Amino acid sequence: MKFISMDLTNFRQYRSAHIEFSIEDEKNVTLILGDNGSGKTTFVQAFYWCFYEENNFDDKNLINMDVLDEAKEGEELLVEVKIQVQYGKSVYEVIRKEKYEKNNGCALKKRKNKGGEGNFKITDTLTNRQLDNDQAIALIARMLPYELSKYFFFGGETMDRVSFDLFRRSKSTDIASVVQAVVGLRSLQQLKLHLKQTETSKRTLVRKLSEEIDLTGGVELQKISADIDKTQEELNDLEKKYHETVELIEEARKRKENAEVWLANHPDVVELEKEVEQLEKEKKQCAKKRDEKAGVLAETMKLGREKRLNDWLYKLVKNEISEIPEEKNSLLNEYEVTPKTIKRILDSGICICGSRLDDDLKHRTVLEELLTESGKNGKYRDLRVFLSHADKYSRESNDSKMTTESLMDEFADINDHYLWLDGKIKEKTEEMSGRGDEVKQKTDEKETAKKDIETYEANKEDIVGNRSEKERKLSDLEKTRNELREKNKENDYLRRCLKMTEEIYQQVANAYSGVEAQVREQFCECFQRLYDEIYAPGWKFEISNKYEVHPSKMLDQSQGQQYSMVLAFIGTALTLARGKNRNVRPEEQVYMDDIEQYPLVMDAPLSAFDNTRIRNISKVMPEIVQQWIIFIKDTDGEVARGHMRNIIGTTYKIKNHSRTYSDIVRDEI
Repeated sequence: MKFISMDLTNFRQYRSAHIEFSIEDEKNVTLILGDNGSGKTTFVQAFYWCFYEENNFDDKNLINMDVLDEAKEGEELLVEVKIQVQYGKSVYEVIRKEKYEKNNGCALKKRKNKGGEGNFKITDTLTNRQLDNDQAIALIARMLPYELSKYFFFGGETMDRVSFDLFRRSKSTDIASVVQAVVGLRSLQQLKLHLKQTETSKRTLVRKLSEEIDLTGGVELQKISADIDKTQEELNDLEKKYHETVELIEEARKRKENAEVWLANHPDVVELEKEVEQLEKEKKQCAKKRDEKAGVLAETMKLGREKRLNDWLYKLVKNEISEIPEEKNSLLNEYEVTPKTIKRILDSGICICGSRLDDDLKHRTVLEELLTESGKNGKYRDLRVFLSHADKYSRESNDSKMTTESLMDEFADINDHYLWLDGKIKEKTEEMSGRGDEVKQKTDEKETAKKDIETYEANKEDIVGNRSEKERKLSDLEKTRNELREKNKENDYLRRCLKMTEEIYQQVANAYSGVEAQVREQFCECFQRLYDEIYAPGWKFEISNKYEVHPSKMLDQSQGQQYSMVLAFIGTALTLARGKNRNVRPEEQVYMDDIEQYPLVMDAPLSAFDNTRIRNISKVMPEIVQQWIIFIKDTDGEVARGHMRNIIGTTYKIKNHSRTYSDIVRDEI
């Protein structure tokens, strides 16, 4: 596909303009020079409007204002863009018109006349056959599909948008579909989606056959299928949320990285950042040590609780024994406290201490309880054993107390150090944040991004868990449905058709996967080479399955670098398209479309580059692109013209006479 010529009539600031584009293979560059504001962008928008009836002008009225001012009230005015394009073996003339009427000094767009001459028409100039409206729209879709147009009609805004899609993981990215179309995989992908597409509710062939089978299977089968559809939709939603969350994580990481890069480039912050990082690390270790010590302390206090309780009880008894007269102590040491002895004391009514039990009911009660208890366990203790146990529990209680006090001192020391570290971190952070509003802003951005990453990661884990649960449920439902379908013999024919369709889908999916993997491998290699040639070596890239570009290290954030990556991306797609027979194994080429080359129309593509990169681009791009049409400001254009003198076929210069009037003239090299 090549553009041959373009004519503008009363289109914006051009009353009449004619450009003949270079279509020579050896001189495939057309250069249009003009100062900023002279009307370069108008030509790029004319391509869009003529092909798709769209433009990016704020004022959608396209009529030339001088023509409007000169017209009489009620006079009909015509805006027209005509483009001749070579496509395949034919040359087509594409014309789009828009009619206005002067009404109270303003341009009033007239409604389209359904019965009259069409506002859009395409004529095959070789046969002089005019296509009807449907044929014309279909031809444009084949020539250059609308979704691909933004990658081949470039302005500064387009460069920024494509850059965002490529490197910032835009949620609406269609990069993969662009590559598929350019390298010839579109038909295979569309066939895949026509046969089976679980990620949407579109009525694919598999879905239609499945619905027909269920209609013959009764209410139960239809209910199961409805549950399957609902579960699949829920699974699709979770899958969408998963990818959105991954994108949010990547975006937050990007924000964090950008803030870190900015802070790293400010020497007065670097040392503080390192100090805070070291303090944070030490604080984390201190917190871990404090938690461990608290656990040991709690366990020690738990184990010492019984010893302290026993010590307290024994001391109570020892206090009672200490009140026995000294002359009685010798008797105590020889006296065995057995059930028999206790019974004798109770029977005699006199305690070994000499007290009468009738006078002291408390002692009698204790002895009776002691007799009952000793009768239960069959054990006895003499007072010597009792006193030795009392001493043992006293020692153990003292040891436990000393250990606990020591641990509490250690815990207090660790906790004091933790609080000191926490205060120091706050002090350093405040000091760092006090270095200026921008430093504080970047520090806050970094911390916010860190928290966002943690939140999004937690959300992702929840989604993964829910997704697994839905997948299990879907598997069980599909198993049940298959069993019900097998029981119904009336749908044998439809089930065979469904099975055959599933098999065909699998063959197509396998074929697509194989070819696409080869294309992606070649894409990565070619992109790396072109980027090195256009910008500079030193960065390595990976290409995701969505054809997003992942650099191995932080980019330098310059517009020139990002635009270089855009040019390398488009150049790679075109390179693979031109050499597809060399990039894919012969047995796989049968799956690929016959494709046309696309021309590249660019508005001010070199304004973000220095002279070295302009030279590199001027050398690399013409070797890749079949036809390169460049609208460029005079200063950059002169540099580019110097580098591309031998491959420029046609040069034009835009002359700006006023805000509402420009014209274009051929400029000889």
